[in-house]
Amino acid sequence: MSTIKSSTEHLTLNADGSGKDIKFQANGVEKASIDSSGNFTSTSIDATKLSGALPAIDGSALTSLTSSQMPAGSVLQVVRGETSADTRGTGDFDVVAATITPIQTNSNILISVYTQYNTMSQGAEWGLVLKRGTTKILGESQRDYFISGGGVDTGAFAGTQKSLSFAANYVSKTDLDTTRTAGTTAITYTIRKEQGNGSCDVRFIYDGWGGNGVESNRSKAVIILTEVAQ
Repeated sequence: MSTIKSSTEHLTLNADGSGKDIKFQANGVEKASIDSSGNFTSTSIDATKLSGALPAIDGSALTSLTSSQMPAGSVLQVVRGETSADTRGTGDFDVVAATITPIQTNSNILISVYTQYNTMSQGAEWGLVLKRGTTKILGESQRDYFISGGGVDTGAFAGTQKSLSFAANYVSKTDLDTTRTAGTTAITYTIRKEQGNGSCDVRFIYDGWGGNGVESNRSKAVIILTEVAQ
């Protein structure tokens, strides 16, 4: 066993020269060092050896978890889109959209949608579909979005109204997109009204109107995108 000690004097270890470090090795492998600025670096610190009150730590010196270190299910970011004016038409048109740029390459996107609508004309079928970019991921290409009778199918981003209705109808849906292409490129999700047979005038945001004796409160179509760590 080799020992370096000092009985009554300070023990000085001097790394002579500018920018030189004091290095501590075990079996030829460096375990710790002190640089010329006095910073101590160690390959590991046994937490069981820490006792007593620790000094205050400046939070700015702490590092955050990277997106790849986040536990599965963690929320990485939330993006919200909404309509700000009347959205209405008889043909195919986009109702509401939002764009998200994923932080994590393989994360999932939770999509939540809420809107009210009124049918302003009768005698036609129509439905709502969900698109990722130009790809339809929920709706006609995946399943038949039309339902029999009036009302709305909240289980398929879908709706049909075959009779004139001035009362508010509701669409509320949440779905998890687990099939997107891996990457961190911006993605736009869109809720789109698509016309079936005939022509149906549908209004997705309104602030009351005259001529039919009905007044309605203003409502926005909203889409919320939540990135969830995988």
